[in-house]
Order: sequence, then structure tokens, then C-alpha cells
Amino acid sequence: MNIYNKLHEITEKKMFPIDLASLYDNQDTFYNFLDKVNDEIGSEEVIYYYEAIKYLMREDVSLSDSLEIASEYGYTTEQLNSELLATLLYQQKLTEQWYEIEEQVEELFNN
Repeated sequence: MNIYNKLHEITEKKMFPIDLASLYDNQDTFYNFLDKVNDEIGSEEVIYYYEAIKYLMREDVSLSDSLEIASEYGYTTEQLNSELLATLLYQQKLTEQWYEIEEQVEELFNN
């Protein structure tokens, strides 16, 4: 099974919500691919007030995690809104999920 198929399998098994196979190019080294994954995580957004509120209610009802992340990035209270807080939290969770499978993906490139 080639790298593309194995990446697709990771997505199919719901190990990571971003379609990794769609980011892959046959010429990629692991580090090129890693850059693509990080760019994709950074471009993910929770848009629309209603969706943001639903996400925050499900994942961070006290807002403590999302406010901590916003503080780490240097946001001021005037800049904050539900969409930004939900997006920051979602991107953080994606990063954590990526860390859980990163070694497995790197092995695909090294075999």
C-alpha cells in the first residue's frame, strides 16, 4: 500500500479530521508534508456565530482553555469574539490530534 492510500486510511479511520491524502504529493518529503499539515491546521476556522457557540459549549463551556490560548497569542479582549475563540481552540485540538499520529505518518515516509 502506498503512502497516499495509507494517509487516506488514517482519515477514514477518523484518526485525524483533515484529509491528509489530499495534501500529499508524490514528491513530498515528510518535512514538506508536515509544512502542508501545519498550514492546513492554521487555515481551519469555525465560522458563524451559532457554530462557534455550539463548539464552545461542547468543548470549553467555561472558556478557560480558549481564553488561555488567546492570551498566549497576545489577543486583547477587544479583539475576542466567539468565532475567534472557537477557531483558536479547534486549531489547538487539531494540533494535539496531529501530534498523536505524527510519528505514525513519519514512518510512512521513511519506509
